[in-house]
Amino acid sequence: MNLQFILKTPTQNDLTSLYQDIDRYLRADIENQVFIITDDNMKFDLEMSVLRQMKAIQLNAGYTNDEEHAGMMRLQVQSFKRLAWYLLQKQDSQSVGDISDIGNIMVIGRVLADMKEELLVYRGEYNQIGFVEALADLFKELINGQVTSDVFFYSLSRYEDSSQPLIQNQIKKMKELAAIYQEYEKYLAGLTMAEQNVFVQLRQAIVDQDLSKTRIIITGFDYFNAQELETIVSLLENCPQVQIVLNLDKAYDFKTPDWYELFTVTGKTYHQLTQFARNRHIPLQKPILAENNKSYATGFKVLDHYFRTDNRIESGQKAQSFQDKNAVNQVMEIWEVPSTHMEADQVANEIYQLIADPDAGYRYKDIQILTRDEAGYQHTLQAALEANEIPYFANFQEDMALHPLYRFMMSLYRVYQHNWRYQDTFDLLRSELLNPIDLDTLKLVNIDDFSMGSMFTDDLSDSQKAQIQFRDAVDLTENVVLRNGYEGQFWWSKDRTWSYILVGEDGEKIGTKRDIAIEETANQVKSFVVGILSPLFANWKKEQTTEEAVTYFYHFLVNSGIPKSLMNWRDKYLEAGQLQEARQHEQAWQTFIQMLDDYVQLFGSELFDLEYFFKILDLAFQNARYAMVPPTMDAVTIGSFDENQVEAKKITFILGMSKYALPVVYEEKSLLTNEDRQLVVKQLDDLQALKQSADSKNNNEAYKAYLALLSATDHLYISYPLNNGDADTEGLSPMIMRIAQAFDVPIKYLRQPSDHTSEATILKLGNSYSQVRYLLKAIAQDAHGQQKLRQIWQPVYKQVMTEAGASDFFKWLQTSLTYHNTVLPLTPELSQSLYGDILSVSVSQLELYNRDPFSYYLKYGLKLKERPSFQLDSLQTGNYFHEMLDHFFKEVSQREFDLASLSEKEVVAILGEVTAKLNDPDVYPEYTIFKVNNRNSYLQKSMQETIQLLVENIIRQRQAVNVTTMETEQRFGYIQKDDEPEETITHFTLKNGQEVRLRGKIDRIDAVSHEQNGKLQHFIQVVDYKSSAHEVKFDEIYVGAQLQLYTYLKVALDQLNQSGQTAKPLGAFYQRIFQPQVKIEKQADLTDKNIADKIFADLKLAGYIRLDYDLLEDIHHEGLAAGDQSSVYSISRKNDGDFKKNAKVLTQEELEQLLAFVEEKIKSTAEQIVSGHIALNPLENDPYIPSMTEPYRSVSMFDATDYTNKYRPNLSMTADAFFQALSIDNEIEEEEDQTEDDK
Repeated sequence: MNLQFILKTPTQNDLTSLYQDIDRYLRADIENQVFIITDDNMKFDLEMSVLRQMKAIQLNAGYTNDEEHAGMMRLQVQSFKRLAWYLLQKQDSQSVGDISDIGNIMVIGRVLADMKEELLVYRGEYNQIGFVEALADLFKELINGQVTSDVFFYSLSRYEDSSQPLIQNQIKKMKELAAIYQEYEKYLAGLTMAEQNVFVQLRQAIVDQDLSKTRIIITGFDYFNAQELETIVSLLENCPQVQIVLNLDKAYDFKTPDWYELFTVTGKTYHQLTQFARNRHIPLQKPILAENNKSYATGFKVLDHYFRTDNRIESGQKAQSFQDKNAVNQVMEIWEVPSTHMEADQVANEIYQLIADPDAGYRYKDIQILTRDEAGYQHTLQAALEANEIPYFANFQEDMALHPLYRFMMSLYRVYQHNWRYQDTFDLLRSELLNPIDLDTLKLVNIDDFSMGSMFTDDLSDSQKAQIQFRDAVDLTENVVLRNGYEGQFWWSKDRTWSYILVGEDGEKIGTKRDIAIEETANQVKSFVVGILSPLFANWKKEQTTEEAVTYFYHFLVNSGIPKSLMNWRDKYLEAGQLQEARQHEQAWQTFIQMLDDYVQLFGSELFDLEYFFKILDLAFQNARYAMVPPTMDAVTIGSFDENQVEAKKITFILGMSKYALPVVYEEKSLLTNEDRQLVVKQLDDLQALKQSADSKNNNEAYKAYLALLSATDHLYISYPLNNGDADTEGLSPMIMRIAQAFDVPIKYLRQPSDHTSEATILKLGNSYSQVRYLLKAIAQDAHGQQKLRQIWQPVYKQVMTEAGASDFFKWLQTSLTYHNTVLPLTPELSQSLYGDILSVSVSQLELYNRDPFSYYLKYGLKLKERPSFQLDSLQTGNYFHEMLDHFFKEVSQREFDLASLSEKEVVAILGEVTAKLNDPDVYPEYTIFKVNNRNSYLQKSMQETIQLLVENIIRQRQAVNVTTMETEQRFGYIQKDDEPEETITHFTLKNGQEVRLRGKIDRIDAVSHEQNGKLQHFIQVVDYKSSAHEVKFDEIYVGAQLQLYTYLKVALDQLNQSGQTAKPLGAFYQRIFQPQVKIEKQADLTDKNIADKIFADLKLAGYIRLDYDLLEDIHHEGLAAGDQSSVYSISRKNDGDFKKNAKVLTQEELEQLLAFVEEKIKSTAEQIVSGHIALNPLENDPYIPSMTEPYRSVSMFDATDYTNKYRPNLSMTADAFFQALSIDNEIEEEEDQTEDDK
């Protein structure tokens, strides 16, 4: 038995003599065997390398002439764990009670739960998964370091009497950790942890078995933990020879390297092992130095020498020779790129060019990509390589927490835990694992446009069609749940029947045959879900053992078809040749089953704790990763910058080498700080150790860079992005910059060529498809500068156009360069088909058309809308306000009360009755939304208080002004009357013969009588309730964006005149519904009267009233004399009797002109609608136009930078300017009519 080191560096790593010696050793005796031990991550690559080496030796020696095949029997590549399994298998030994890493976490969680009353420092953390994981990492480190709880406690004993507060706190924390660790060790007694005790079993197997003819070679390690060190000692004592391969350029027999030396870590390992050998009287053979690797280009040998001789603690650098600089520049490139996306794209394009070059002779397997930010580059690299059709193998271990099985499990528990919450229930269904075993058991209704049946293609199997049909049914069920707020077990039960009720803009209940069909489908899906989950939930409520509960749960999953669905998914991927994706479904189920086995093994006889069970299940999936399928024989390898490589590739790309990527500054993230570790380390012997410290890792960064930069034999590409997606990267790594400066390596700027860049730029182009993006950008740049495509891009253009697939792709994308978001008008025929023979519209719809025709087309032509959801919105609150006021006025009228004389007590009583009516779910189911949560109940109460405040102030208005309410919520245009005149504002015929019906609801009509010239005259005013501030704006009236108020006045007048009554307009007003905020500036402002007066002033009617001095003075109870101001209307009189300039008054003639204009505007708007005019032409400064806001903007795609998409100016206009404009319009119209007559 003896120990020998084999020393190598990246460029001096030819181990041919070692493999020749192995071959001779194996041939010398048929019982001889060789185990090459390496890290798990390197096992596959090392096996392939060893096979190639042994095959070459046997061919050269003439032992074989088979150049295609090679094999190994007595030469095996193993990791420490796999060697343990191999040796234990040989002696028919089985690991007893093995559990997984998740089982280990289960144990820690259970220990913490048992100790929670004893904990002081960590009492608040005992049930936090993050703390459990941190403990698992710490305990793994301690066990790998062979540090027991006794050692832990002993290391603290000498400091217990310290009087320093900081040390006392430190000891208190560490003693609590040691106590948890001690209980953990006790719990593990008799259990064999798969990750940890494997070394104990391996060492025992080494002792028990005859390894006298077994030679050991250990490679791929820079240092060893305590478990590995003791195992190496066992091998030294039981095997004839142990050889250890290390990256070193010299021996460290009698001293350890200084911290700043390149080989600090490996040098310490060498020194440590030689001391072990000497202390145990194990012979040490002279180290073997590997031979020069002739495949390395000269430049890499220069870099190797530079790294090994560069003194990192000195600021200056030794000048490099011209020959050395030239050699390095021939093998090394440094790229600066704008972003990580382009960085990945340029790397893929360069790989494409390297492979396409017949003179280079490279294959994909000759190339590797290294990065420290694997997560950041994963998707961009995959997309770029696939775009260039480059095969690759990436060791990106995807998180199993993204698998549908995890989503299913966690949402299933949340449905139970949160009492059938909407999000949880549909998250469960959308995992698509909970499906009817037999879809025929669900008699799903076939709903015309909602059915997916028309989308079925012949290549779909029956199961796929069933899946699509059920998916469709779930979508419809979600619509029902969202609309009506069906949450909680009260609604999700077999004895509840759901309904599908919609409420329109006018507060009317509407329903169609389709709604009935949706309702039936939703009830069937609900019955299916409730039927399958209720027994499980009932079982979870029982008191039972863990084994009983887990067994029932397993049978539930099997009977529900969960594993069958997973295996069906696996089989579909297998049929498509997607092996990795297929294995993911299998592995997810296996992970779950393993977790169940471990859980039952540990807690089977204990009472079942559902919450803890799902916490562990959550943790199991969060920590699980998919195993990788080995790479194909010819593929680009994507690996980690920090992992040791078995062999150098010909080409290496290192991505993301920015300032903070190299060197990385490590921090201690363990529960033990550096100070804590010092207390423990002092008590450890030579076969006990903690993991590498953060300081040691920081000192090892140069060594990591050394290995990565010398991982290529032909060429090295180093790139860094200016921006990594989150922030600027602050430039190139200082380590790389130091090398670049030493050898004058220039930085190449890779980006799209532009006339605006100061530095020379380079752009790598890949296959034709990948060239399209850059070519399109070049065309766009030149077109913007009104130039032809530059000559440099002409060959690219020709290449793209000569390849059929890329050419079609390019032509399709090229249309985007000349695309404009132009909205073409509908033909009159199409318009009539869309809107019907009768155009039925509301005034607000016409207003929307005049604000933006395209918004009207989206909402009322195509009828696009988001699915209704059970939540309070402005429509519902508005309807509730209107309902309350309508019922209040009707109650007052029916009881023949005088509104002006109502007391506060009577108001409260009437409003209380109104509220009770609206709270009846059978009559007003749409208002049950106020009862679903405390927030909505509070909002309802607040709205009731607002209405009460408004009513009280309306009463004050009646006390101030002598008007009487005639009607509230007066509907028009909904029902055609037999005696209705042929042409009115609510019913008229367009030029093309199409009929128009205008509908609406007038909130309130008030009337007043006044004697003029001995004759009693009747006047009416209309009041429109608004929850936000509204003013009459003549500019908006002029463009047709504010027609509602005066349309209501016109309709009210027409209806009275049609009934034989004569009335004149008094005015039209907005009444805001809100609770005004009173500003208090001084103590006197706090009086009740002042507050009430200010509220009354804020609730004044907004609008214009008829200019009639006698009438206005008459209707005001206290008159409106010169110098007075109305408390109800926005008018006041000067001392000379005239109205002030800001008084909102209109003459009889102006009112008639205004009403005539509104009527004509309604008709002209209707003419435009049916003509097919749907221009995307929104009014400027209108924030509520649908096409300008989501969700409609995603359809309209309005783009103000596109000259075809422009805002329509909306110039401010006073009342005088408005009527002047009407006068001018009338003159122009008369001139046009005269011209037409002359023709």
